[in-house]
Amino acid sequence: MRTGFGLEDPAVPPFVTLGLTVVYTVFYSLLFIFIYVQLWLVLRYRHKRFSYQTVFLFLCLLWSALRTVLFSFYFRNFVTANTLGPFPFWLLYCFPVCLQFFTLSLMNLYFAQVVFKAKSKYAPELQRYSFLAIIWFDLRPKLQHLLHFQLLQFAFTPSNELSSLQNFFLPPPLWERCTKEH
Repeated sequence: MRTGFGLEDPAVPPFVTLGLTVVYTVFYSLLFIFIYVQLWLVLRYRHKRFSYQTVFLFLCLLWSALRTVLFSFYFRNFVTANTLGPFPFWLLYCFPVCLQFFTLSLMNLYFAQVVFKAKSKYAPELQRYSFLAIIWFDLRPKLQHLLHFQLLQFAFTPSNELSSLQNFFLPPPLWERCTKEH
């Protein structure tokens, strides 16, 4: 039975919880240590401090830290971990997913820059469109994320009216399908 943002019953049976929690806690702790060492090496060897590499490593460090905290907290008391308040629930369960999205967007942007830099070497006329293409590669995942957010918001609203933004993203057949499910 759901109450608020957590669950009354544990998500995983107690006999499975210990083994999985130990494995995940060790894995995320090792990942955290590895990324932390990588960031120290960037500082030690005086690499460019604000680059794709350091931002990517920092996002991964924050993600692994939140996951380590979640699973170590889950290791101590899994019932309390399932009945967190709104902000801790969002921070430990939802925010890491947002960090993964930001990391994927960053990798997508970096890939777009590398591809257009390589292509413009052999076709210089592409150089003038590289900025627009990089903006497109950066905005496309964000628009897709916005669409998913709008669909999620629509799924939890009782009204069948669409905002103009939802109307822009939802074609009529999808709109009819969503309204039939309500």
